[in-house]
Amino acid sequence: MNSEETQLMCYDAITTLLSLMVVSTSILQRIAILARENPELDANAEFTEAEIAVLEVIEQENFKPHMMKNTKHGIIAWAVLLIAYLGGYVGATASRGRPPGAIVLARGYQRFKERSAMIQEVFIDRKRFDKLYSRFS
Repeated sequence: MNSEETQLMCYDAITTLLSLMVVSTSILQRIAILARENPELDANAEFTEAEIAVLEVIEQENFKPHMMKNTKHGIIAWAVLLIAYLGGYVGATASRGRPPGAIVLARGYQRFKERSAMIQEVFIDRKRFDKLYSRFS
């Protein structure tokens, strides 16, 4: 989310937008710190079932095995690395061993949340469909 592009004129709208951005940034910083300090933490501790599904799809569709070779599936470091790749992270070897930075993570997190929202809608619609279908069977 880019506050400059919104062109909000009202003080209340600007403060609301900035409040939402602070929450999003706090979540992002939390998972980045967890990935660095406790990389073996289960990703389910910070991500929903739908978000984990999005990460699995991202991993299957976009990344080659050598990019994730030292990262186990389902841990917080795995999730943050996938989010970083969405933001343009080129990997530890190309970045001289440095972890993904804040700008790359923010860009990837925004793309990740967009995809998660779409998957969440599919899950909700699927549950509604199953519930409706069960009435007729």
